[in-house]
Amino acid sequence: MRMHILYGMFFLFSTLKTSSGAEWCYQSQVTCAKPCQGPSKWTEVAMTCGGQAQSPINIVTKKARTDERLKPLHYTGYQFGFHSDIINNGHYGKSK
Repeated sequence: MRMHILYGMFFLFSTLKTSSGAEWCYQSQVTCAKPCQGPSKWTEVAMTCGGQAQSPINIVTKKARTDERLKPLHYTGYQFGFHSDIINNGHYGKSK
């Protein structure tokens, strides 16, 4: 029974990228060889954002500073754990 649940969870997580994710980029990165969702398509990239036209944040880590007043982030919708290799494609983490 546990294996069926694990397989079901794996299938669910493996389809999340297909159903909800898309690769976004800045206008200067859009080419024929590398199609991606430029600024005019950002409202379509993540439906979880409600279709709002918001820019992905470019964090310059060399200039980032810690603010001790900030509280830890509270994540929702991530109740299930799974084992996987995560790949950083430069925009987001992707399960292998």
